[in-house]
Amino acid sequence: MIIVFGASPTGIGGAIAYEVALQGASVVTVSRNKADNTAAEEFAASLTEQTGTKAKWMPADITEKDAADKVIANVVNEFGRVDGVVIASGIRDDFYFIGMSRDRFMRVFDTNFIGPYFAIQAAFNQMRRQKPPSGRIVAIGSEAGEKGSPGQTNYAAAKAALAITIASIELETEWKYKPKNPELNLTVVNISPGVVRTGLTDDLSPEQKALLLRETGAERELEPSEVAILVAYALSREGGAILSGKTVPIVGKGPLIS
Repeated sequence: MIIVFGASPTGIGGAIAYEVALQGASVVTVSRNKADNTAAEEFAASLTEQTGTKAKWMPADITEKDAADKVIANVVNEFGRVDGVVIASGIRDDFYFIGMSRDRFMRVFDTNFIGPYFAIQAAFNQMRRQKPPSGRIVAIGSEAGEKGSPGQTNYAAAKAALAITIASIELETEWKYKPKNPELNLTVVNISPGVVRTGLTDDLSPEQKALLLRETGAERELEPSEVAILVAYALSREGGAILSGKTVPIVGKGPLIS
């Protein structure tokens, strides 16, 4: 059972949900509860229709206290365990550093780091206690967190914090939890895409996109499906073991092959 937080049907999270369902995993998609949730419910139903695996939508706002804990508890009650959790929640609220307000900074930090931090914590605690004690956690970071991004200091800072948190969890796991529980097989990975063609980047000007592509060494924008393939690998037994604790960059190179 894989949980995908931030599973917008047209974004990275939706592409991840589709990819893992295509590979045979049951999926719970999680997104904010809105006045009209038809699109979220229909997307989960379409995953089952297209892949034959079980998929279900659960509403939750990752920035609300205990929201992730409740989702994970509900999944465990219904499915028995959690095998993987993907944190794909993310927003932008750009402004230049000299005029960045606290409210604007915190809104982005809440969604891109604080909410994901506690969702990772909730997933980690469930996975280390279940039998067998195992699981895969994957966070969606950004190359902005490593290289910076003009006009996006709030976004870049949140993604940088997410990357170092993943590295610290891996070190803490090896130092504290595995010696007490040698059977523990729990991995954490941060996937760090460059510019991805989603609604999150639609409002960027051609000049901004060109700058971001140049700064990350990319030749083109990524498609969400390309990120999803790498995430699916990080969720696998082999991929999780190889990549745990690492930030794995992915940028668009060469033409897409259909």
